[in-house]
Amino acid sequence: RKLGYSVHGIGKWHLGHCSWDHTPTKRGFDSFYGYFNGATDYYTKMMNSFTGDLGFDFRYNTIGSDGRVDDEVLWSANTTYSTYLYTQQAKQVISSHDQSKPLFLYLPMQNPHFPAEVPSEYYDMYEGVVKDETRRTLLAMVSALDDTVKTVVDTLKDTGLWENTVFIFFADNGGMLAGSR
Repeated sequence: RKLGYSVHGIGKWHLGHCSWDHTPTKRGFDSFYGYFNGATDYYTKMMNSFTGDLGFDFRYNTIGSDGRVDDEVLWSANTTYSTYLYTQQAKQVISSHDQSKPLFLYLPMQNPHFPAEVPSEYYDMYEGVVKDETRRTLLAMVSALDDTVKTVVDTLKDTGLWENTVFIFFADNGGMLAGSR
Protein backbone atom coordinates (compact mmCIF):
# COMPACT_ATOMS: atom_id res chain seq x y z
CA ARG A 1 0.00 0.00 0.00
CA LYS A 2 2.82 2.39 0.79
CA LEU A 3 3.92 2.15 -2.86
CA GLY A 4 0.44 2.95 -4.16
CA TYR A 5 -0.76 -0.59 -4.83
CA SER A 6 -4.28 -1.82 -4.21
CA VAL A 7 -3.59 -4.89 -2.08
CA HIS A 8 -6.15 -7.66 -1.63
CA GLY A 9 -6.05 -11.14 -0.12
CA ILE A 10 -8.54 -13.87 -0.92
CA GLY A 11 -8.56 -17.44 0.40
CA LYS A 12 -6.52 -19.21 3.03
CA TRP A 13 -4.53 -16.95 5.37
CA HIS A 14 -3.05 -19.45 7.87
CA LEU A 15 -0.14 -17.09 8.61
CA GLY A 16 -1.10 -16.09 12.15
CA HIS A 17 -4.01 -14.32 13.73
CA CYS A 18 -3.37 -14.24 17.48
CA SER A 19 -4.27 -10.53 17.41
CA TRP A 20 -5.67 -8.14 14.79
CA ASP A 21 -2.08 -6.98 14.19
CA HIS A 22 -1.33 -10.41 12.71
CA THR A 23 -4.25 -10.47 10.27
CA PRO A 24 -4.06 -9.51 6.58
CA THR A 25 -5.57 -6.04 6.82
CA LYS A 26 -3.15 -5.08 9.61
CA ARG A 27 -0.26 -6.46 7.54
CA GLY A 28 -0.83 -4.16 4.58
CA PHE A 29 -3.88 -5.55 2.75
CA ASP A 30 -6.78 -3.26 1.82
CA SER A 31 -9.14 -6.23 2.12
CA PHE A 32 -9.18 -9.89 2.99
CA TYR A 33 -11.88 -12.40 2.04
CA GLY A 34 -11.53 -15.95 3.34
CA TYR A 35 -10.47 -17.79 6.46
CA PHE A 36 -7.65 -17.43 9.00
CA ASN A 37 -7.11 -21.05 10.10
CA GLY A 38 -6.13 -24.33 8.51
CA ALA A 39 -8.18 -27.48 7.90
CA THR A 40 -11.42 -25.56 7.40
CA ASP A 41 -14.37 -27.33 5.81
CA TYR A 42 -14.93 -26.22 2.20
CA TYR A 43 -18.70 -26.08 2.65
CA THR A 44 -19.54 -25.33 6.28
CA LYS A 45 -16.45 -23.14 6.94
CA MET A 46 -16.02 -24.90 10.29
CA MET A 47 -12.45 -25.23 11.55
CA ASN A 48 -11.55 -28.89 12.02
CA SER A 49 -9.14 -29.96 14.72
CA PHE A 50 -9.16 -33.59 13.48
CA THR A 51 -11.21 -34.30 16.63
CA GLY A 52 -14.20 -32.08 15.97
CA ASP A 53 -15.37 -28.68 14.76
CA LEU A 54 -13.94 -25.63 16.52
CA GLY A 55 -16.10 -22.87 15.05
CA PHE A 56 -17.06 -20.97 11.93
CA ASP A 57 -14.22 -19.20 10.09
CA PHE A 58 -15.05 -17.15 7.02
CA ARG A 59 -14.86 -13.37 6.86
CA TYR A 60 -14.45 -10.19 4.90
CA ASN A 61 -12.07 -7.67 6.46
CA THR A 62 -11.32 -4.10 5.42
CA ILE A 63 -9.58 -1.22 7.17
CA GLY A 64 -11.94 1.43 8.49
CA SER A 65 -11.26 5.16 8.21
CA ASP A 66 -10.18 5.07 11.87
CA GLY A 67 -7.51 2.44 11.09
CA ARG A 68 -9.34 -0.37 12.86
CA VAL A 69 -10.28 -3.63 11.18
CA ASP A 70 -13.86 -3.85 9.99
CA ASP A 71 -14.56 -7.56 10.40
CA GLU A 72 -17.64 -9.05 8.79
CA VAL A 73 -18.27 -12.72 9.50
CA LEU A 74 -19.83 -14.11 6.34
CA TRP A 75 -22.41 -16.58 7.61
CA SER A 76 -23.97 -16.53 4.14
CA ALA A 77 -20.90 -18.43 2.84
CA ASN A 78 -22.03 -21.54 4.70
CA THR A 79 -22.83 -24.44 2.32
CA THR A 80 -21.14 -22.86 -0.75
CA TYR A 81 -17.92 -24.54 -1.91
CA SER A 82 -15.07 -22.22 -0.88
CA THR A 83 -13.31 -22.40 -4.24
CA TYR A 84 -16.41 -20.96 -5.93
CA LEU A 85 -16.46 -18.08 -3.45
CA TYR A 86 -12.75 -17.27 -3.92
CA THR A 87 -13.13 -17.35 -7.70
CA GLN A 88 -16.12 -15.00 -7.58
CA GLN A 89 -14.33 -12.59 -5.23
CA ALA A 90 -11.12 -12.58 -7.31
CA LYS A 91 -13.15 -11.82 -10.43
CA GLN A 92 -14.91 -8.97 -8.60
CA VAL A 93 -11.66 -7.47 -7.23
CA ILE A 94 -9.97 -7.58 -10.65
CA SER A 95 -13.01 -6.27 -12.54
CA SER A 96 -13.57 -3.32 -10.19
CA HIS A 97 -9.88 -2.42 -9.83
CA ASP A 98 -8.92 1.21 -10.47
CA GLN A 99 -6.39 0.72 -13.25
CA SER A 100 -4.61 3.97 -12.44
CA LYS A 101 -3.06 2.05 -9.53
CA PRO A 102 -1.06 -1.19 -9.58
CA LEU A 103 -2.81 -4.28 -8.17
CA PHE A 104 -1.38 -6.93 -5.86
CA LEU A 105 -3.74 -9.89 -5.45
CA TYR A 106 -2.74 -12.65 -3.03
CA LEU A 107 -4.93 -15.68 -3.79
CA PRO A 108 -3.86 -18.66 -1.65
CA MET A 109 -6.34 -21.33 -2.64
CA GLN A 110 -7.59 -24.01 -0.29
CA ASN A 111 -7.48 -26.71 -2.99
CA PRO A 112 -6.27 -29.44 -2.72
CA HIS A 113 -5.79 -29.16 1.03
CA PHE A 114 -7.41 -31.18 3.81
CA PRO A 115 -10.30 -31.77 4.22
CA ALA A 116 -10.59 -33.44 0.83
CA GLU A 117 -13.93 -32.17 -0.45
CA VAL A 118 -15.15 -31.37 -3.94
CA PRO A 119 -18.47 -30.82 -5.75
CA SER A 120 -19.84 -33.83 -7.58
CA GLU A 121 -19.50 -32.06 -10.96
CA TYR A 122 -15.72 -32.40 -10.60
CA TYR A 123 -15.71 -35.79 -8.90
CA ASP A 124 -17.94 -37.20 -11.64
CA MET A 125 -15.47 -36.08 -14.33
CA TYR A 126 -13.25 -39.02 -13.33
CA GLU A 127 -15.96 -41.68 -13.13
CA GLY A 128 -14.81 -44.78 -14.97
CA VAL A 129 -11.35 -43.27 -15.38
CA VAL A 130 -9.97 -43.44 -11.83
CA LYS A 131 -11.14 -46.23 -9.52
CA ASP A 132 -9.41 -45.20 -6.30
CA GLU A 133 -11.78 -42.76 -4.54
CA THR A 134 -9.00 -40.88 -2.76
CA ARG A 135 -7.10 -40.32 -6.00
CA ARG A 136 -10.32 -39.39 -7.78
CA THR A 137 -11.09 -36.77 -5.11
CA LEU A 138 -7.61 -35.28 -5.40
CA LEU A 139 -7.85 -35.04 -9.20
CA ALA A 140 -11.29 -33.46 -8.91
CA MET A 141 -10.01 -30.88 -6.41
CA VAL A 142 -7.15 -29.96 -8.74
CA SER A 143 -9.61 -29.64 -11.64
CA ALA A 144 -11.66 -27.18 -9.57
CA LEU A 145 -8.45 -25.25 -8.89
CA ASP A 146 -7.62 -25.29 -12.62
CA ASP A 147 -10.98 -23.69 -13.38
CA THR A 148 -10.23 -20.92 -10.87
CA VAL A 149 -6.85 -20.21 -12.44
CA LYS A 150 -8.49 -20.04 -15.88
CA THR A 151 -11.16 -17.63 -14.61
CA VAL A 152 -8.57 -15.36 -12.97
CA VAL A 153 -6.39 -15.29 -16.09
CA ASP A 154 -9.42 -14.68 -18.35
CA THR A 155 -10.59 -11.83 -16.08
CA LEU A 156 -7.13 -10.25 -16.14
CA LYS A 157 -7.17 -10.48 -19.95
CA ASP A 158 -10.74 -9.16 -20.25
CA THR A 159 -9.89 -6.11 -18.11
CA GLY A 160 -6.63 -5.38 -19.94
CA LEU A 161 -4.49 -6.14 -16.89
CA TRP A 162 -2.90 -9.35 -18.18
CA GLU A 163 -0.16 -7.68 -20.25
CA ASN A 164 1.18 -5.95 -17.13
CA THR A 165 0.85 -8.91 -14.73
CA VAL A 166 3.38 -11.08 -12.98
CA PHE A 167 1.58 -14.35 -12.23
CA ILE A 168 3.27 -16.53 -9.61
CA PHE A 169 1.77 -19.95 -8.98
CA PHE A 170 2.87 -22.02 -5.99
CA ALA A 171 1.48 -24.45 -3.44
CA ASP A 172 2.08 -25.16 0.20
CA ASN A 173 2.23 -28.74 1.44
CA GLY A 174 -0.05 -30.18 -1.22
CA GLY A 175 -3.07 -32.40 -0.94
CA MET A 176 -3.48 -34.26 2.31
CA LEU A 177 -6.01 -36.94 1.56
CA ALA A 178 -7.09 -38.07 5.00
CA GLY A 179 -10.81 -37.70 5.48
CA SER A 180 -11.83 -37.83 1.82
CA ARG A 181 -15.52 -37.57 1.08
